[in-house]
Amino acid sequence: MAAASIKLAAKLGLAGGAVYWTVQQGLWGTAEEGAAAGKKFAEAVMPSTVEYLDKVKIPTYAKVNEEAIKNWNAGLKTAFESLSSAPDNVKKYAGKAKEAVSNLGKSN
Repeated sequence: MAAASIKLAAKLGLAGGAVYWTVQQGLWGTAEEGAAAGKKFAEAVMPSTVEYLDKVKIPTYAKVNEEAIKNWNAGLKTAFESLSSAPDNVKKYAGKAKEAVSNLGKSN
Protein backbone atom coordinates (compact mmCIF):
# COMPACT_ATOMS: atom_id res chain seq x y z
CA MET A 1 0.00 0.00 0.00
CA ALA A 2 2.81 2.38 0.87
CA ALA A 3 4.62 1.59 -2.38
CA ALA A 4 1.48 2.38 -4.38
CA SER A 5 1.09 5.69 -2.54
CA ILE A 6 4.71 6.60 -3.20
CA LYS A 7 4.32 5.65 -6.85
CA LEU A 8 1.16 7.79 -7.16
CA ALA A 9 2.83 10.73 -5.41
CA ALA A 10 5.82 10.49 -7.76
CA LYS A 11 3.57 10.48 -10.83
CA LEU A 12 1.53 13.42 -9.56
CA GLY A 13 4.70 15.30 -8.64
CA LEU A 14 6.18 14.70 -12.06
CA ALA A 15 3.01 15.83 -13.83
CA GLY A 16 2.67 18.87 -11.56
CA GLY A 17 6.30 19.76 -12.07
CA ALA A 18 5.92 19.54 -15.83
CA VAL A 19 2.88 21.83 -15.76
CA TYR A 20 4.65 24.28 -13.43
CA TRP A 21 7.75 24.34 -15.65
CA THR A 22 5.73 24.98 -18.83
CA VAL A 23 3.85 27.82 -17.10
CA GLN A 24 7.14 29.35 -15.97
CA GLN A 25 8.51 29.10 -19.52
CA GLY A 26 5.52 31.05 -20.85
CA LEU A 27 4.02 28.22 -22.85
CA TRP A 28 0.50 28.86 -21.51
CA GLY A 29 0.66 32.65 -21.76
CA THR A 30 -0.07 34.97 -24.65
CA ALA A 31 0.84 34.23 -28.24
CA GLU A 32 4.00 36.30 -27.91
CA GLU A 33 5.07 34.42 -24.79
CA GLY A 34 4.37 31.11 -26.53
CA ALA A 35 6.41 32.15 -29.55
CA ALA A 36 9.28 33.18 -27.29
CA ALA A 37 9.08 29.84 -25.46
CA GLY A 38 9.09 27.99 -28.77
CA LYS A 39 12.12 29.94 -29.93
CA LYS A 40 13.97 29.16 -26.68
CA PHE A 41 13.12 25.48 -27.10
CA ALA A 42 14.27 25.48 -30.72
CA GLU A 43 17.54 27.19 -29.76
CA ALA A 44 18.16 24.53 -27.12
CA VAL A 45 17.22 21.52 -29.27
CA MET A 46 18.20 22.48 -32.82
CA PRO A 47 19.91 25.85 -33.21
CA SER A 48 19.86 25.71 -37.02
CA THR A 49 16.06 25.83 -37.01
CA VAL A 50 16.12 29.27 -35.41
CA GLU A 51 18.18 30.63 -38.31
CA TYR A 52 15.70 29.13 -40.77
CA LEU A 53 12.65 30.43 -38.93
CA ASP A 54 14.12 33.93 -38.78
CA LYS A 55 14.43 33.93 -42.60
CA VAL A 56 10.95 32.52 -43.27
CA LYS A 57 8.14 35.02 -43.55
CA ILE A 58 4.89 33.70 -42.10
CA PRO A 59 1.92 34.95 -44.14
CA THR A 60 -0.65 37.18 -42.54
CA TYR A 61 -4.19 36.03 -41.84
CA ALA A 62 -5.49 38.27 -44.63
CA LYS A 63 -3.11 36.69 -47.17
CA VAL A 64 -4.02 33.14 -46.09
CA ASN A 65 -7.72 34.02 -46.25
CA GLU A 66 -7.32 35.55 -49.72
CA GLU A 67 -5.48 32.49 -51.04
CA ALA A 68 -8.06 30.12 -49.54
CA ILE A 69 -10.90 32.00 -51.22
CA LYS A 70 -9.05 32.08 -54.54
CA ASN A 71 -8.33 28.35 -54.43
CA TRP A 72 -11.88 27.52 -53.35
CA ASN A 73 -13.30 29.52 -56.24
CA ALA A 74 -10.89 27.91 -58.70
CA GLY A 75 -11.95 24.47 -57.48
CA LEU A 76 -15.62 25.30 -57.86
CA LYS A 77 -15.03 26.69 -61.36
CA THR A 78 -13.18 23.52 -62.40
CA ALA A 79 -15.87 21.26 -60.93
CA PHE A 80 -18.73 23.05 -62.67
CA GLU A 81 -16.84 23.28 -65.98
CA SER A 82 -16.32 19.51 -65.80
CA LEU A 83 -20.00 18.96 -65.06
CA SER A 84 -21.11 21.24 -67.88
CA SER A 85 -18.87 19.50 -70.42
CA ALA A 86 -19.83 16.00 -69.22
CA PRO A 87 -22.55 15.38 -71.88
CA ASP A 88 -20.17 16.28 -74.72
CA ASN A 89 -17.39 14.16 -73.23
CA VAL A 90 -19.72 11.18 -72.76
CA LYS A 91 -20.87 11.49 -76.37
CA LYS A 92 -17.27 11.75 -77.64
CA TYR A 93 -15.99 8.78 -75.63
CA ALA A 94 -19.08 6.69 -76.40
CA GLY A 95 -18.38 7.24 -80.11
CA LYS A 96 -14.75 6.20 -79.63
CA ALA A 97 -15.84 3.09 -77.70
CA LYS A 98 -18.36 2.18 -80.40
CA GLU A 99 -15.68 2.58 -83.07
CA ALA A 100 -13.21 0.45 -81.09
CA VAL A 101 -15.78 -2.31 -80.58
CA SER A 102 -16.73 -2.30 -84.26
CA ASN A 103 -13.03 -2.52 -85.23
CA LEU A 104 -12.62 -5.66 -83.09
CA GLY A 105 -14.71 -7.68 -85.50
CA LYS A 106 -12.76 -6.54 -88.58
CA SER A 107 -9.72 -8.47 -89.68
CA ASN A 108 -6.56 -6.70 -90.77
